Amino acid sequence: TTKGIDYFFINYPKEDSEGRERETEWCHLDMQLVGASILKNNVVKYFPSTCDFNYCGRAGTKAIMGVKKYGKVEIKNIYPGIDWILSYNNGSKSSFKYDFVVHPGANPELIQCKYKGPGEFHIQNDQWKYENKLGGLFEGKLLCIDKALNKPVASCYKILSEKKQSNELVLGYDLGDYT
Repeated sequence: TTKGIDYFFINYPKEDSEGRERETEWCHLDMQLVGASILKNNVVKYFPSTCDFNYCGRAGTKAIMGVKKYGKVEIKNIYPGIDWILSYNNGSKSSFKYDFVVHPGANPELIQCKYKGPGEFHIQNDQWKYENKLGGLFEGKLLCIDKALNKPVASCYKILSEKKQSNELVLGYDLGDYT
């Protein structure tokens, strides 16, 4: 991607009571990093899978063959002085997460995540949640650390804009004092 992440929520078909197969249901949530620059030559990949994966495209699109899965991908300088780290844990509870690394002198206010898709967005108790008819996403409380002082930095999600009619939300972050 050159803009962000596409999340797909899929309910694979099951036979109905008469043995007929039903259609696959799916929902798509698009997350774009507003104003970010995601360049292929700034991508560092860690922990490749030992096998390849094949993806069938939508009708009229070409399948993608021989795709590797990585445990961690780091994209450097998505904003000036800010890196984006995406990681996948395939343990007993598979999980996907992402972190932003804000280097000294960088402006964390540049980080803006624009979400768009069918469903509902909620921020409650410093946690962010998205839900649709097939599933959802949950972002726990933010963990921000000032590495120079090795101390936590107060932080919370901040709604920058919301358009309910088009199911669109732009999130930023409020940070306390840091060096």
